[in-house]
Amino acid sequence: MTDKVKLKQGTWVLVCDDKKALLFQNAGDHVYPKLETRKVMEHDVHRSRDLGSDAPARSASGRGGPHAAMDEGDPHREEEVHFLRVVAGELGHRVGAHEITDLVIVAPARALGILRELLDKHVHGVTRAELAHDYVKLPVYEIEKHLQHASA
Repeated sequence: MTDKVKLKQGTWVLVCDDKKALLFQNAGDHVYPKLETRKVMEHDVHRSRDLGSDAPARSASGRGGPHAAMDEGDPHREEEVHFLRVVAGELGHRVGAHEITDLVIVAPARALGILRELLDKHVHGVTRAELAHDYVKLPVYEIEKHLQHASA
């Protein structure tokens, strides 16, 4: 895997973070990429108060002993992982259908790390580059410009 991009015609590009994923296919070439949107995935971010109760769950020891608060984990992180699992599933489906044969993944470092764990070996096999950048809020022409510079 490399962080140098070879963005030939037909290469798929996933640009995502933990809330939004943009799946493109390059209709241009490595000199002048032209990303065409194939799929947009988003999930609503819930406010902390909507994600769980205010008080942690309690567990009791067997014989009337003290009760201990139980850690319920980080609900925001669980939502992020769930969303990225959906993204990984979409990629796995498209790779399995031989729709994606070359893939470039662009995501912030944290999301990229989670994705690496969630992607199956077939998706890893077609992934040509990973870039640890947050481009998901940029317009498409800006993403193309960044990818063009990454391939220079």
